[in-house]
Amino acid sequence: MQANTIIASALRGLKVIEPGDTPSTDQYTVGLEALNDMIKLWSANTNLVYEDTLEDLSIPANTQRITIGTTGTLVTARPLTITEATLKSGSNRYSLRTMDADHYSHLGNISHVTLPRRIYYRETWPNGTIYFNAKTDQAYTLELTAIKPLSTFPDGTTEVSLPDYYEFALKANLKLL
Repeated sequence: MQANTIIASALRGLKVIEPGDTPSTDQYTVGLEALNDMIKLWSANTNLVYEDTLEDLSIPANTQRITIGTTGTLVTARPLTITEATLKSGSNRYSLRTMDADHYSHLGNISHVTLPRRIYYRETWPNGTIYFNAKTDQAYTLELTAIKPLSTFPDGTTEVSLPDYYEFALKANLKLL
């Protein structure tokens, strides 16, 4: 879907432009900013995010914490939350239990080198930070299931892949801004 289609539909619904008319450059510019702001707000509410992403990320040996995000050590979109995590080494898979900040703050020796069994995710900015309950004893692949932000529109004509029902929701809600 394209932002310009959504913006034009919202403007027609608001009776700012007539059916068949094309929005002005300024209307598209303001509409794109409003549309992307709305998507960012929706992404802050994980109930509106349509899917978890599953990805494999390389974790070096001797790692107790690592950053994740567009400029982090693990380069990917910064997660809003981590729902599942598994460490893999060859054909072996080791499930990690998630823990909250309180539990993490009460851990004992986190510098111990072994196979981590727990993970804590802190939504630091601009990159998130993943903490293990121990330093990794070897390199692993971290299989991570995470809720990520929705894609914003870089401009009015670039196709952005979202489920079909999002187009209706975006058009209807853009009229409300």
